Amino acid sequence: MPKIFWKAGLFVVGLATLAFSANFFFSQQIKQSGNLIRPVRLKALMSFYDFGLLPMAAGKRVYSFEINNVSQESVEVGKFYTSCRCATANLIVGGQKIGQADFLGSSVAASAKEVLSPNQTATVEVIFDPAAEGPAGTGLKESFVYLEDKSGMPLKLGIRALVKL
Repeated sequence: MPKIFWKAGLFVVGLATLAFSANFFFSQQIKQSGNLIRPVRLKALMSFYDFGLLPMAAGKRVYSFEINNVSQESVEVGKFYTSCRCATANLIVGGQKIGQADFLGSSVAASAKEVLSPNQTATVEVIFDPAAEGPAGTGLKESFVYLEDKSGMPLKLGIRALVKL
C-alpha cells in the first residue's frame, strides 16, 4: 500500500512542476511580446476566392477584395506581398493604385506605405496568371496576399484555381 502512495505523490509533484513550468514559460512570452493577443486592425468582408477550373490559356484573371480599417486609429500598411509567382496584387485607395505586391521570394517585399484612417476602405486587386509556371503549374493552385501593418499583424487574402492545360 505505501508504494501506491509513493507513486501517486511523485505523480502529483510531477504535474505541479509541469504546470509551474508552463505558467512561467507563457508569462515570459507575454513579457517579451508585450501581448500575445493583438486586436484586429485590418479586416476583409471576404478573405478567399475560388476561380474554379481555369485553362492555362485562359489568360489572367482578376478578383478584388475590399478591406477596411476596423480599429479606432490609423493603420499604416507596411509589407505587401504574395506567396506565389502566379499572383500579383495592387493596393487601391480612393481609386488610385498605391502599391504593387509580388512574390516575396522574387525580391524584397513591397512596401505600400499607405495610411488607412479609422473605418477607411481600400481594395486589394489580385491578378492570377494560370500560365505563370508553365505546364508544371497545372493542378490545384493557391496563392495568398499578405498586408502587414507596422505591428507585423498580417491580413491574409487567398485565391485558388484548378489549372488545366
